[in-house]
Amino acid sequence: MASLDDSAVGVRRSITMHTANPTPGEPPVSPQPTDVGTRARRGLRLNQPWRAVIAGLEVLIAVALVIVAVWCWRSGSVNVVMPKTDDHPELVSTLYFGNWLAGAIGLAVLAGLLLLNAMRQLVLAIRT
Repeated sequence: MASLDDSAVGVRRSITMHTANPTPGEPPVSPQPTDVGTRARRGLRLNQPWRAVIAGLEVLIAVALVIVAVWCWRSGSVNVVMPKTDDHPELVSTLYFGNWLAGAIGLAVLAGLLLLNAMRQLVLAIRT
């Protein structure tokens, strides 16, 4: 156990020996936090009206995706009708195609994510 403690002390010593101090008696220099004023002077502002255009485009794309998702959902099921005979009544069966239904669900999720991002873009366009 003593050798583990000695090795840990050696690692700790090597870390403290390699820290950069400009002068031996001064404390180490910590990084300064970013100033909000310097960000504004550099042009990084929150109010960016062009984001509203992006939000509008994302809403249009989301509407198109919902329309395609509804078409895929309707294509994913087919009714099969067995005609009425003397012994049996008319039978209606529904066949589901998983690839079409999964595609519709995926498109609907993608449209929801686009709407969520459009709301974020709109908030960033309006915020001052």
